[in-house]
Amino acid sequence: MENAVQITCDYRERPSGIPELLREKGCVVDTVRLFAGDYLVNQLLLVERKTAVDFTQSLVSHRLFNQCALLAKSRFRPVMILEGNPFQLPGKLSTEAIQGAIISVCTAWHIPVIRTDGPAHTVAMLYIIGKQQLASRPYSARLGRKPRRPIRQKAQFLQGLPDVGPVLAERLLEHFGCLSRVLLADQAALQDVPGLGAKKAIGIKRFLEDGIG
Repeated sequence: MENAVQITCDYRERPSGIPELLREKGCVVDTVRLFAGDYLVNQLLLVERKTAVDFTQSLVSHRLFNQCALLAKSRFRPVMILEGNPFQLPGKLSTEAIQGAIISVCTAWHIPVIRTDGPAHTVAMLYIIGKQQLASRPYSARLGRKPRRPIRQKAQFLQGLPDVGPVLAERLLEHFGCLSRVLLADQAALQDVPGLGAKKAIGIKRFLEDGIG
């Protein structure tokens, strides 16, 4: 099935019914544990699928930008599918907060956000993406793709830390010289970085030192 869309799904996506719907459309679907994203399309594009509820919850819990960091570190092209309308959900999040998060994903993390109405629409979108990739693969192979600059990759990694945006990530790298020194720095050393006060330094150290769970 050389011309079939190949999709690797994270096993946690089974309850959504999307993997089975993709098979019904003729995709070759494999279910494994993905360490980043939910769907890997044709071994080229890594898709993080978020329902409207999950998007808002992950924003409140600060998981959203940690997940963006994992996507950005991947060797695959990242995309986020936002399923449903987060602006219509009851809750404490303002429209401005949700808009700001979507803009940040697109501009600070360079991850396109595609809106869909529900699982069936998501399936159609994944299928179209896969077909377009297959059609453009010969051209892409000839054209080639420049690797990301290492400094940008490292800065994106640091943006997974609490309250660290693009500017502060670059300052951390400039100040310490390499990622390992940033991660091993104590609170006092972190506070020497312009724009990084005691509160942010404490938050970063707590994030790095807390256990899983």
